[in-house]
Amino acid sequence: MINIEQIKDKLQNRKLSTVGRHTFFSVLVPFVEIDGEIHILYEIRSQVIPTQPGEVCFPGGAIEPGETAREAAIRETCEEIGIPPRCIEIFAEGDRLITQANFTMYSFMATIPRAAYENVKLNEAEVDQVFTVPLEWFMHNDPEVHIVDLKQFNRADFPFEKAHISPDYKWRSSNAEVPIYNYEDKAIWGLTARITRNMIQILKGEKK
Repeated sequence: MINIEQIKDKLQNRKLSTVGRHTFFSVLVPFVEIDGEIHILYEIRSQVIPTQPGEVCFPGGAIEPGETAREAAIRETCEEIGIPPRCIEIFAEGDRLITQANFTMYSFMATIPRAAYENVKLNEAEVDQVFTVPLEWFMHNDPEVHIVDLKQFNRADFPFEKAHISPDYKWRSSNAEVPIYNYEDKAIWGLTARITRNMIQILKGEKK
């Protein structure tokens, strides 16, 4: 029989994780100065990539085993658009974005030299192009914000009797804000827009 000392030994001073299936991603929010004006760099994902083809995003991806979120953001930026780590100067970490899709998104704000931006080497399997948006444009243009409902549905094979609940059990539902920025012919929306909007709200003093 397990005793309290064994319980303490197992539970104390262990590295905490998350319960259930959960993954972690990290992105870089690159700032680049162009003709004396600060811009934010975005990517457009390849049309042949399996997830979100053709959508606007920040450089980034899944955090690999053994690396930190910061390291992942730098590595992914190098792999996707060829900006070397020596040209990436991270100066702040953004708020973490926890999604209803069982993953957490980290973000890191960084400066990159204009020369590095002008000499990007796109990984064409992942990225079609990059573009920038003046920071000042975001300071004067709020996104449209739409609400989407997120509902849970019963699977036909769920054993209601084992859980001692009725088949008409009311699963908890929620909703989420989906901001959309339209800049020229580009649509910046979803998680990328949420990260952008959160950062702009901080810069405008609307959020601490």
